[in-house]
Amino acid sequence: MAGVHCTLFGGGFSPMQATGGSISDIVDSNGVGWRVHVFNATDNLVVSSLGSLGGYVQRLVVGGGGGAGNTSKPTSGSSGGGGAGDHLGGGNGLSAHDYTYLTVAAHLAQVGAGGAIITNGGNSSFGGLLAIGGGHGGSYGSPATYNGRAGGSGGGAGQPGTGGIAFGGATSSLGFAGGYCDIPAGKETGGGGGGGGAGGIGGNAFGAISVINGGNGGPGKASLITGTSVLRAAGGGGAGCNRSSESGTGNGEPGIGGSGIGGNGSKWESYAATAPVANTGSGGGGGNGGAYPGYPGTPGAAGVVIVRYPLTQYRPQHLG
Repeated sequence: MAGVHCTLFGGGFSPMQATGGSISDIVDSNGVGWRVHVFNATDNLVVSSLGSLGGYVQRLVVGGGGGAGNTSKPTSGSSGGGGAGDHLGGGNGLSAHDYTYLTVAAHLAQVGAGGAIITNGGNSSFGGLLAIGGGHGGSYGSPATYNGRAGGSGGGAGQPGTGGIAFGGATSSLGFAGGYCDIPAGKETGGGGGGGGAGGIGGNAFGAISVINGGNGGPGKASLITGTSVLRAAGGGGAGCNRSSESGTGNGEPGIGGSGIGGNGSKWESYAATAPVANTGSGGGGGNGGAYPGYPGTPGAAGVVIVRYPLTQYRPQHLG
């Protein structure tokens, strides 16, 4: 990078030239101007000129959020919330995830789709950086389906069998695990665990013996890459437990989606799960049973790729 050092300390400054995605220009709190390319769907960033910094860009890559679990049948059962996709980069330019150097070429910005019900979110990538999609929530139905699935962050647990415990999915990358559900001995009514978020673990399905509430989704993570602080990659909330002969005091409350952007869980015969905020890589809200056709969970949100480069004089922080 000797050429980068030379141009930083002498001569005029010339910015990179590129096309692709949704483009806007911002000025950060330090007075540096940036051009920002936001990719909400897969496309190419086409670089035609490297500029004075030799192709230096900052980036944020977020995987697709995992979908909620399934309830198996319309009259009973609660499912876990989906886990968030990986949230990589988007920081202050010091981490290796935060930046890269591009060439004059078309560079693929792969945006992972949100996972459908019982489906993990898709992976996102840019410039060699891979963000794993979130794990889907666990389902009510059989022991093979109770546990949340692993992903960028893990999906929350679904309702297990009588007196059982189900576990949230683990993180397969840099995120957090989903919440679990623990049902007291002799009981079989429980809520779903919350999906893990990029900023913390999902909440557990909890409560008294008669009512087990759904777990909240794990929090997301904030980035200033677009000029304002935006939260992305939160977990979905788990569904509340069903009303039954074993929950005589009523049905349990659902979990809330993490950071207000993950999907909220459903409440038995009261209201449906909600979808996560689009293109945040957040997990879907868990569903449960009730009058046919029940209250199904929701899919995860697609991820996003964001790339920016300076329009005014700037020294990359990793150069010291």
